Amino acid sequence: MAAGILAIGSAFATPASTLASGAIFGAAYITLTGVYLLWGIRALPDRPATGVSIAFLALAIGQTAGASLFGFMMDGLGANYAVAVFAAIGLLAGAARAQQAGRAGR
Repeated sequence: MAAGILAIGSAFATPASTLASGAIFGAAYITLTGVYLLWGIRALPDRPATGVSIAFLALAIGQTAGASLFGFMMDGLGANYAVAVFAAIGLLAGAARAQQAGRAGR
């Protein structure tokens, strides 16, 4: 997902690379959303609908806050900086989750 963000926001983006990057981002986003919804069900196995609802609510709040923050960053610091920061956030989140999963497997 971070690669798609970086490639779309890159100063070197072409129409073809933007389309490919959008496809990469979209596929990653749909996959990660599905995983998040499954985690919601797993977190509340006695009330799976509540788990899904909480996951959707968290996604909606994150999208609203993230879009606002991105807009402020883009306006104040420029699109390249905002794109780099958001891609870094995605990479850090993935690394933190991978590290947590690695500790759980020990």
